Amino acid sequence: MLFTTILRIVAIAVFSLLVAKVLHVLATWWMHRRYLMQRVRMPSKPHWLRGHALAEDQLPSSRETFIEFSRKLPRMFLQQMGPAYMFVALSHPDTISEVMRTSPGKSEFIARFIRIWLGNNLIYSKGKRWERDHRMLSGVFTPDMRREYVGAFKDAASTLLGLWEGQVGRRLDVSRHFQLLTFDIILQCAMGAVTNCQADGDPNSPTIRYSAALQEITDIIMNRFRQPWFYPDIVFLNSPTGRRFQKLLSETHAFSEELIRERRALLQTDAADDDQGGHRHRDMLDIMLTARDEDGIGLSDTDIREHVETFLFAGHDTTSSTFQWIVCYLSQHQDVQERCRREVQDVLERCGGMENFAHEHLAELEYVTYTIQETLRVASIVPFVLRVLGKETTVDGNSFFADTAFQLSIIGVHHNEEIWTDPHKFNPDRFSTNKGRQSPYAFIPFSCGTRACIGKHFAMDEMKTVLSMILAKFRLLPAPDQDQPKWMMSMVVKPDPAVIMLEQL
Repeated sequence: MLFTTILRIVAIAVFSLLVAKVLHVLATWWMHRRYLMQRVRMPSKPHWLRGHALAEDQLPSSRETFIEFSRKLPRMFLQQMGPAYMFVALSHPDTISEVMRTSPGKSEFIARFIRIWLGNNLIYSKGKRWERDHRMLSGVFTPDMRREYVGAFKDAASTLLGLWEGQVGRRLDVSRHFQLLTFDIILQCAMGAVTNCQADGDPNSPTIRYSAALQEITDIIMNRFRQPWFYPDIVFLNSPTGRRFQKLLSETHAFSEELIRERRALLQTDAADDDQGGHRHRDMLDIMLTARDEDGIGLSDTDIREHVETFLFAGHDTTSSTFQWIVCYLSQHQDVQERCRREVQDVLERCGGMENFAHEHLAELEYVTYTIQETLRVASIVPFVLRVLGKETTVDGNSFFADTAFQLSIIGVHHNEEIWTDPHKFNPDRFSTNKGRQSPYAFIPFSCGTRACIGKHFAMDEMKTVLSMILAKFRLLPAPDQDQPKWMMSMVVKPDPAVIMLEQL
């Protein structure tokens, strides 16, 4: 009897504590919500369940929606994702700079969806873990390494141009071509793997399967982001989509782990060859496997796999989408295309042809660089990133608590009429006239601050090299009856459709 009474008292106490905890969380959430709504306006009324997340049938107009939000409230506005999560969207360089001065951290709202795939990678790791990994991986993108990568860019672009020779005069959807081109490049530069995946038509080959799996994984993550009922892991992972997601992760992890095993064995062989005076050019995977911190501790196998998969994803998906937008814009702006081509031809004439084209010649491609930058501005391939305040901060005259989430609206600031003249027009010359005159937060395609993309110079080198080779061989034309491509939202923004025609020079 006494034992039963004690159990009943303990059960009541535990239940009371749980109820108190839930009530405390709800009260804190409600107070924070009221606090934000008193300081920042919403651009529109949120859906009761999705919030401002767009439904599937609204995605084709998502670009216009984001731009309209920033037009109505050009400095900052409040958004809600799902039924509860709220953040302040910033679409002006002044408000972004005020937040970035506090060195904000990454938001867990999106990170938790990515971490289940890429783990504690360089994009979403925190604190001392991020500082350590960033130092250890800094050797991946040094100027000396970047000079070596141009050869891989040229080899992969030569394969692409060979495939395109048979497509002259036809409607050409370039989306898959650029996905495989950039995947080919990152495999060569990061993993030292020469796979011929561009020309390989076998859908069951490991590299083609991996590339396709990456696309499906990113689509699943984006769909989950738009469906709040899938936010809890226990619900998502036990759904048919969640089980498919886990199967895809097993396949991609196996692919990456095999690359790492092969390289470990090769490094042991290299050590023996070095003793005999031989050597091999090092790539990104070599650096990851041999890097040591100040205590002499290297990256674990799990760390390396997470970084490998991060480089394979980030190193090809964003660049592939940018290439698709570039050729679409150039096909519709023949004057810009001809100026780029003349600049490329002048550089090639000075250096003695494409066979002598090297990293030092990329700096001479000034207008080509402006064209790539304008593509990144207008298309805003990565439309936003989330940051969280580490301390109480004043932004635009309003005080915000620590842990307040802020969205850096990259598309908003790139299309802000207070910053850019005629912002929706494709005009590369604006980067010449505005050089050095604008805030560093007016153009942030690779994000900004200490957490900006570590591979941004690699990406620009890759795009300038490949675009130069394309323009030296082909004229890009719009496909008949093809309107401006729509803005297709996935993990990155892609043109839909990415269709052009080719004319051989």
